[in-house]
Amino acid sequence: MVLRKRGLTKKDENKVLKLTYSGTPQPHEKEYIINNFIKKFEEKHNAKVEVDFIAQADAIKKIGTEQETGNIVSDVLFIDTANMAPVGTAYAASPNDYIVGAAPKGTKGAGSTAGAWTYGIQKGAKNKELAEEFIKYALDPEVNYELCVEMGGLLSPIKEVGDMLESSDVIMNAGNKMFETTIVSGVPSTDYTDWNAVKLLYGDLFEKIAETKELPDDAFFNDLQSQLDSLRKLVRK
Repeated sequence: MVLRKRGLTKKDENKVLKLTYSGTPQPHEKEYIINNFIKKFEEKHNAKVEVDFIAQADAIKKIGTEQETGNIVSDVLFIDTANMAPVGTAYAASPNDYIVGAAPKGTKGAGSTAGAWTYGIQKGAKNKELAEEFIKYALDPEVNYELCVEMGGLLSPIKEVGDMLESSDVIMNAGNKMFETTIVSGVPSTDYTDWNAVKLLYGDLFEKIAETKELPDDAFFNDLQSQLDSLRKLVRK
């Protein structure tokens, strides 16, 4: 016997999209995602989207368990590890207090960091067709541009979004400028047990520099290096 809510047909149940958001959005970003980004999709497709905001490490465990057990709950995964967004949020709140400068440059060229964000449909998703419509919606240039702006200045991989940037999109323009002069390389996040913990170590370094207005001493760097090494996965020979 299958129980359903009164007045809810099987067809209606299939219009409920389960979305797992892997990341830690700020309160105002979370409000935008729910009340604008997702709400517009719901209205357009006469559907309901249920969002589960969850930390990256927990999301990996959750999806892994769903795949191992075959009990697929999440239809769509929204992976958010964008590092530029907090910078954009701070700048937007008080632009007169900040100057967007060039990235540090050394003997091997300019260097910067950027996070990544992506969408994906989980294998075995119960609402695959609706999930595909969500991906199409999220990749619409106008929708994607608004998302990037509201999330603090994400860099979009969609060319049409880059063409839509205005002079007021300071953070995104600065980020795109980096691609003209730098070599893009991947980061070995899979070499570490907790990539978020790795990023926090770099945050500690940046905060120290901002606080003291100078480079920390060797003892500080050695301590960070020790913590970084402890996060590396053990490789069996």
